[in-house]
Amino acid sequence: MACNDERTSSLDAGFTRQLQTGPALKLNIEDGSDVFACGEGFTRAEVEADQVEAITGAPRRCQGSEGGFVCQCGGEQKRSYALGCAAALFESCGVEAESVDGSDEPVALPTECEANSRGLKGSCTQGEDGDYTCECDEDGSNVDVPLVSPETPASCEQALFTACARSCEDDFGACAPSESGALGEHQCTCTTNEFTHLVRAESCEASLLWACNPLNQAEEVCSGYGGYCVAIDPDKQTELSCTCADGRTLEVEHVPDAVEPRWRACRETLEATCGTGAPPEGAQCIAESNGYHARCTRGPGSGATLTCECYADGSDDADVEPVADSSCDTATLQAFCPELTD
Repeated sequence: MACNDERTSSLDAGFTRQLQTGPALKLNIEDGSDVFACGEGFTRAEVEADQVEAITGAPRRCQGSEGGFVCQCGGEQKRSYALGCAAALFESCGVEAESVDGSDEPVALPTECEANSRGLKGSCTQGEDGDYTCECDEDGSNVDVPLVSPETPASCEQALFTACARSCEDDFGACAPSESGALGEHQCTCTTNEFTHLVRAESCEASLLWACNPLNQAEEVCSGYGGYCVAIDPDKQTELSCTCADGRTLEVEHVPDAVEPRWRACRETLEATCGTGAPPEGAQCIAESNGYHARCTRGPGSGATLTCECYADGSDDADVEPVADSSCDTATLQAFCPELTD
């Protein structure tokens, strides 16, 4: 990203303004993290008055960081797991980002890209005809991805995902790129509850963690032997839609961890709604005593690793470690979490 006339001024929102050119505006947050913003539909006059406000208030805009953007498309909010802001805007809203200096010129998306996230291995280059040629490192073969097709690549990054995305699996389920071909979208089937979900995340492994793994600590989605919950509003996270292993689907109130800190808050609501389910013998064991909770969990398949947790009431932190060659029983729980017997 090219920069010129860099000046800074403190903003009430906690940003540092940087007058820049290019497709994305870098916003330095007070905690030191970087957030990028880009948009379409703002004017040079708005940029001259307040560059940050012009970009972050544009009718079609995205804001976020690599692999996680929230976009507003004429009032409709969408999420994108593109690595770049311009690609996120194109994918979500179907428009090209305008230069943040207000010159009203669309900024071309990159014509070359190389996998540096998502667990992908490969690179793509766009030819003069607009099509992409991608090479996937796993097998060394070239894959042609047309620019104009029923699933038009939103960017070089989309072409890379279309050509090189692969499946993944672990003890709790398996994921594969979805039939829609949407950037970062995977179809995951869980061995814990036999549910199949469409999940979008920065990698196949992250999709699998979110969709199926009972050890996922995400607030907006959780899964276990008893069922699956997802936040109705991913930002507020005060209501969950839970589908239980017995077929019930319920919308329930949820107290987010940010309001009441505690270990795996989403899972707590899931189990209050659907119970712990019916894991195979030795796949899960739970104990509570002296204000402490202990739980060991393994996937239902043979040879799966046992992972144990030990945490206090009201704590949002826990000791979590794999435990080798152990049965899932009271003795294992007490050995891992001696506070149960103190």
